[in-house]
Amino acid sequence: MKGASEFAGMAAALASAAAWAGGSVLYKKLGERTSAPGMNLVKSILSLGILAFVLFLTGFQLPGRRTWLILTLSGLLGVALGDTFFFLALQRLNTHVLVLLCALGPALTILFAVFFLGEIPPFWRWIGIVMVLSGVALVLDARGSHGNNSSTAGGIVYGLLSILCMSTGVIVAKVGLASVGALEAVFIRMLAGAAGLALWAVAAGRLREWVAPFWDRVLLRDMFVAICVCTLGGFWLSHVALKFADVSVASTLAATEPLFVMPLAAIFLEEPISRKAVWGALVAVSGAAILVSR
Repeated sequence: MKGASEFAGMAAALASAAAWAGGSVLYKKLGERTSAPGMNLVKSILSLGILAFVLFLTGFQLPGRRTWLILTLSGLLGVALGDTFFFLALQRLNTHVLVLLCALGPALTILFAVFFLGEIPPFWRWIGIVMVLSGVALVLDARGSHGNNSSTAGGIVYGLLSILCMSTGVIVAKVGLASVGALEAVFIRMLAGAAGLALWAVAAGRLREWVAPFWDRVLLRDMFVAICVCTLGGFWLSHVALKFADVSVASTLAATEPLFVMPLAAIFLEEPISRKAVWGALVAVSGAAILVSR
């Protein structure tokens, strides 16, 4: 039975990686019809509804005030800012390039943990960081010969800002997770992100502009599908993987997302995938696997 449960955990981890990859492709298509902040606001609100329904079924553990404040700050950084920058980058970069760029996230999180949490990673994790950086550099170099260079540069800047905000949000959330369940933490972070985006929209006088495209039922349906793929597919399956498989195995398999996104982006978005980009993806994924393994 243990072998069967471990296999189920590994299958869930791979399915989770595929779901995140599919979600990125879906959001890329959605970004062609709406603004990045508007897409993030509607995504956050719909995700809140899904999470609230799940918590209604499972029960909600009310955290203390300090935990609320910590997770609120984490949500503002990771969801309101980080996801908006991600969608802005997604509108300017090919999907597989941005997903590979996001592989820098674990490396940056480790560096933040060294400076702010006093964690000392082993030598082999530094090797993983170098491999991730090298792989991403290969993919970006391959991208340099295609498309609009100014658009690419802007996309890279937004991508790096997204990684910075998300990594900082993860470090902040780690402090808050000590006294609350994972699902409750995700709900609070999403609530803070949605509230921050809504206040931003109202203050800028752009709330109607941001949400107007989603009065289109087809667009709203596509957004709901993307959220279900990411929230129920990627998020839920990742937790199934952690339950039945070793953390190192589940995390390593989850790091294969770029390998799923490349064929999906080539088929559904007709993105050009060069041989250099494939090699860069393999190097970066191998480095990410080293980073997340124990």
